[in-house]
Amino acid sequence: MDGADPKLSPLQIDGDEPP
Repeated sequence: MDGADPKLSPLQIDGDEPP
């Protein structure tokens, strides 16, 4: 991750949660 939540980074989705 980029140090931010996956919800705040829809472009950095790593299979955590869909945008």
